[in-house]
Amino acid sequence: MSEGGGERAGAAEIRWVTEAVRQHHSDVVSARAGESDVVLNFGTTKAAEGTDGAVTAILTRRVSLQPDSARRLRDLLRNVIAEADAAPPKNSA
Repeated sequence: MSEGGGERAGAAEIRWVTEAVRQHHSDVVSARAGESDVVLNFGTTKAAEGTDGAVTAILTRRVSLQPDSARRLRDLLRNVIAEADAAPPKNSA
């Protein structure tokens, strides 16, 4: 199944092909920047903090981005979070 466009990346419209998509929950994330890429690690907490203060997490996804893609992701996240913060709270009744 292919999902229609509407999403834009710069001047080009993105048409996502969604047949192979899998969704994963993540409550732990880390990042590091190298010379030619930015690596994002996503995982889930396995156990509470140990006596040394470390959190044990299961790494479920590692994504390597080119620096330009990482900058676009930064900008997208900044905008999405600002929109979510500005939205009126939903009624939980």
